[in-house]
Amino acid sequence: MEDYKICVYAICKNEEKFVERFMNHVQELKDHVYILDTGSEDNTVQKFKELGAHVQIKKYENFDFSQARNDALSFIPNDYDICICLDLDDCIEEGFLNKIKENWDKDTTMLSYYYIYDTDALDNPTISFQCEKIHKRDSYKWKYPVHELLQFIGEKEQVKAVPEIVVKHRPDWGKSRAFYLNILEEYVKNNPLDRRNIYLLAREYKHTCQWEKCIQMCHKYIDVYGNYEIPFEEELGQTYSYLTKSYCALNYFQEARLWGIKCLKNNKRCRTPYVNLLKVYYKLKEYDKALGYGFKALEIKEKNKIRSEDRDCWDGTIEDDMSLCFYYLGNYDKAIEFVEEAIKKQPNNERLKKNREKYIDKRKKN
Repeated sequence: MEDYKICVYAICKNEEKFVERFMNHVQELKDHVYILDTGSEDNTVQKFKELGAHVQIKKYENFDFSQARNDALSFIPNDYDICICLDLDDCIEEGFLNKIKENWDKDTTMLSYYYIYDTDALDNPTISFQCEKIHKRDSYKWKYPVHELLQFIGEKEQVKAVPEIVVKHRPDWGKSRAFYLNILEEYVKNNPLDRRNIYLLAREYKHTCQWEKCIQMCHKYIDVYGNYEIPFEEELGQTYSYLTKSYCALNYFQEARLWGIKCLKNNKRCRTPYVNLLKVYYKLKEYDKALGYGFKALEIKEKNKIRSEDRDCWDGTIEDDMSLCFYYLGNYDKAIEFVEEAIKKQPNNERLKKNREKYIDKRKKN
């Protein structure tokens, strides 16, 4: 195993509550942590310095995530071989550093790893995807003002996928997304044909339940998509999913079914399209059809590590919805069976517990 020189770098602002945890997770590299603070007004900078990180401060009049990350990268000495970009709310798993060393060779420019964005109440992954932020020191620069990514600037790129390398996202979910949304909206306004960021803006509208805007941006994405020779099948499938969810939320069920079927044709290997159609048919009170899609979803036992899936695919929502379908069909035994499965995944959900009691009472009376 080569003895590569490795560092961690990050940008931050007002994140003192994450500093100690972050430094504990990168303890093996504690003398090789480079932080660019973008204007904290709390004790973030002081805490990082006390724990041995190298810290610089730079404030921005018009904030751009890619510019800040590029500035952080320029802060790192040139003699490092491998740079690991993390966010302050990321946590690495045991053996992280050894797995990087084991999988890196002289031709590697980047490692792709498994990123767990969200988990359920039992800490099982609900949203996860491949991420690419472990890279050669001098071969990349950051691009895009928000939802930024690394762009290769070297001669020959070699990316190696190592799903055994795992990073978990442990954020403050109470933090507003408005800052990200504003930057993204402005970028798309000024770059109306940028496929990737139109897609990301549609996703952001979906996350914030702005259904009309989500629909508008999804259709814009589909229009722009035709200009690209290289297919972006995952994005297109997710766009169909966002349209299904948005139309369903607005009670436009004919449109929701149309896009739900398109989503299913795009990808039958993950739970998302089945879950979408389960919800559509449940709202239409076509409970047998809803259950059919629910059972299809449950036949998929493992999360797709390539395609991103929403939390409701794995957090007990499927079992919850199916229990309701069985209840309305008068099958109280099955309703109880499925709500109990939902409770296993959401043990603190009082609504589910009340539903179980209601189903039990109904069964006794019948």
